[in-house]
Amino acid sequence: MGICFIGPRKFSNFMREYCPPQRGRFIDVDTGKVVGQHEGVQMYTLGQRSLISGVGAPYFVAQKYPKTQDIVVALGHDHPAMYSSTFEVDEMHWISGTPVPPRDEMELDFRFQHAHPVVPCRVRLDPEDPQKKRLTVVLTVKQFAVTPGQYAVFYDGDQCLGSGRIGATEATKFISGIVSGLPDESPVKDRLRIEVPERRAVMASC
Repeated sequence: MGICFIGPRKFSNFMREYCPPQRGRFIDVDTGKVVGQHEGVQMYTLGQRSLISGVGAPYFVAQKYPKTQDIVVALGHDHPAMYSSTFEVDEMHWISGTPVPPRDEMELDFRFQHAHPVVPCRVRLDPEDPQKKRLTVVLTVKQFAVTPGQYAVFYDGDQCLGSGRIGATEATKFISGIVSGLPDESPVKDRLRIEVPERRAVMASC
């Protein structure tokens, strides 16, 4: 069940009831420096503004690492680490069976959260995947906080074709490139491992 079904309860109180606090660090994506502490990655979602004690700057959650309890944050809503124009999809489920387009590419609409509007996209099918479960999606407009582990839903006009789990995104690859370029003496380089978060129904593991 998704975390959005907890009802009219405060999210932080709900998470503390079921997931004991696990102290972790906020890490600036550009500098690799620790800019604050938090009580666990389960308390945050990608794209959320991080209210870091003693820091007035508007940091936003760009990536989470449950194994190390590190949260990578980006300075400003418009930071490149927060946006993606491409992403991968795996385990695609086609409602009416595998599509057979004239080419291995389709012009469709997409959304990944129910509150978001649908946006046009180009879906590239893997010609070596007969069931078309692996997709590459190219958006016409960059989207904020496209989140690995959540589900992308695809439409052809008014018809819902199916959905699949979001994997690597342009933003995660951008962050990977920044981390790999950090100085070896950076306090976080030896701990961060760029990987798609574990695939769970709930936003993050406890």
